[in-house]
Amino acid sequence: MLRKIMSVFLLSCFLPAFLFSQNRQRLFDVGDEAYEWMQVLYLESSWTPPFPTQPASAEEILLFLKRVDYDSLSEHGKNAYRALEDELDSEGVFRLADSLSVQANMNGSLEGYFKFDADSVWKHGYEDRLSMASLPLEFWFLDFLYAKTDVAMKESHGMVHVPGNYTNLFSAERTFAELDWNVPLNTVVSLGSHHWNVLYGRHQMKWGSGTTGSLLVSDYPDYYDTLTAHLYWDFFKYTVSYIGMDAYTAGDEAESYFVDAYKAFYAHRFDVRILDVARISVTEAIMFGNRRPELRHFNPFFIFHNWFPDKYGNIGLLVEVALTPIEGLHLYGELVNTEIETELDGDGRPTSSGYLLGSLVSMPLRIGYLGANVEYVHTDPWLYNRDTNLTTYSYHRLARGNYPNPAEWIVKPFGYFLGPDTRMFFVGGSLRRPQSFSVELGLYHYVQGELSIDDEYLSLEDDYVDTPTGDPSSQNVLQLAVDVGHMPGIDIGFNLYMLWSDDQTDLLPAGGWDVQFAPYLSVDALALTETLGVLFQEPQ
Repeated sequence: MLRKIMSVFLLSCFLPAFLFSQNRQRLFDVGDEAYEWMQVLYLESSWTPPFPTQPASAEEILLFLKRVDYDSLSEHGKNAYRALEDELDSEGVFRLADSLSVQANMNGSLEGYFKFDADSVWKHGYEDRLSMASLPLEFWFLDFLYAKTDVAMKESHGMVHVPGNYTNLFSAERTFAELDWNVPLNTVVSLGSHHWNVLYGRHQMKWGSGTTGSLLVSDYPDYYDTLTAHLYWDFFKYTVSYIGMDAYTAGDEAESYFVDAYKAFYAHRFDVRILDVARISVTEAIMFGNRRPELRHFNPFFIFHNWFPDKYGNIGLLVEVALTPIEGLHLYGELVNTEIETELDGDGRPTSSGYLLGSLVSMPLRIGYLGANVEYVHTDPWLYNRDTNLTTYSYHRLARGNYPNPAEWIVKPFGYFLGPDTRMFFVGGSLRRPQSFSVELGLYHYVQGELSIDDEYLSLEDDYVDTPTGDPSSQNVLQLAVDVGHMPGIDIGFNLYMLWSDDQTDLLPAGGWDVQFAPYLSVDALALTETLGVLFQEPQ
C-alpha cells in the first residue's frame, strides 16, 4: 500500500513536467533586468507587480508576463515584452540532444576606482564591484531540471580597502592572490514545472519591494547556501526556505547561552494578490543558533513562535502590503518584528521593530520610461539583535583568500543593510529605455545611532531607548548611475558618488566630503558574438 501511495505521489509531482516540452526552470539572478521590466509593464497595466521573491524561475515570470495585454502597451513596453519573452523561452544555445541543452559563456569587465579623499571608505564596495571575469555554465536537463555554475574572478573583500587599488584587475605582482576563493559564488540546481519549483545551491536572495533594501531577507549578503521551495499561481505563492551559514563564535559565546557552534535561517512565506491591485505578504522566520534543529522544527506550516526557542532561536515576523491604485503609481510598505513586548510579559525585552514605506511612479514617454521613487526606513535599536551572534539576524561567512587577508570573517546584517538603530530617507528618479540605456539619480540621507548587530544585546543601563541612540551621525550620499547597452553584448557606464557629512561616519571617518567615481566596460561574449554575426552576415 505504501508503495502505491509513493508511486501516485511521484507521478503527481513529475507527470506534469512531461506534458510540457519546454524547460523553463532557469533562475534569474537577483537584480536581473527581467524583474525591473516586469514591474514597469505591470504598473503600465495598472496592476501591482508580481511577487517580490527573488530569484524566480522563467516559468513563474512567464506566467505573469502572459497576463499582460500586449496591444495596450506603449511602444517601449512592447519592446520590453518581446525581449522578455525571448529571454524566458531560451533553453540554451547548444542543443546536444532532445532533452539536453547547454550554454557556456564568458563575461569580462574592466572597472576603475577613483576618489578625492584618501581616508574615506568606498561607498562602491565589494557588493557593487564587478568581477574581472566570469564563466557561467548552464544546463537544461529533460523538461524540468536546470543547473548553473558561475566561476567568477572577483577581488576579495579586503581589496576594497587596499590603497592604490584602482581597478578590478588582479595585479601581475600578486597573480591570483587578490581573488575571493570562495568560488563559485553562484551555483544552483532548479527542479520544477508549472506552479512549483525547488532550488538548491548558492545564490543571492531578496524578499520585498524596497528600493534601498529589504527588512528581513536582503541581497546585501554575498550569497546564501539554501534549499528553497515555491508553490505559485497568479494570485497566491507559498515559499519555504532553509539557509545555512558558517557559525562564527566570538569569545563571549562561551557563556551559559553557548551550546553548539551552529547557525541557520528557516522561514516560510505567504503572498496573496487581491484583484491585481493589491498584495499582502506574511513571512515568519527563525534564526537557529546554539543548537541543531530537530526534524519537527522543519514543519513548513507550523507557527515557529510556538516552539518558544528562547535560547536557541530568534523569531522574526514580516508583514508586507503593496497597492497600485491607479496606472503608474505603486505604494508599498514592510513591517518587521523580532520582539514584541506586551503588558503580560513585563519588563525585559523591549519591542524591536522596523518599517519601510515607499512610493514608486512609472510612466512611459517617447524617450523611455520615467520613474520617481521615495522611501523611508526606520529600524529600532535592538532590531535583529539577540543574546548571542548565533541567533542574531546576521549573515556570517568565512572568506578565504591570500591577500590582503588569508581568512576573514564577513559579518553583515541579514536584513536591512544599515542594520538596527537607523533612519533612512531616499528620493530618486530614473529614465530608462529597453535594450538601450538607463540613468538613475538617488539621494540618500540616513542617521545612525550607536548600536549595531555587533553590540551586546540589552547592554545599556536603560534598554528602552529610541532611534537614534547615543551620539548619532548623519550621512548624505548622492549617486548617479548611467548604463548604456545599445549594442547587445557591450555595456558602458559609471557610478558617481558625492558624499558629505558634518559628523564622523563610517564612510567619512573625519567628516567633510568626497567624490568617488567608478566607470566600467562590460562584455558578454555570447551576446556580442550573436550581434556581430547579424551585422556581418551576407544579404540573401
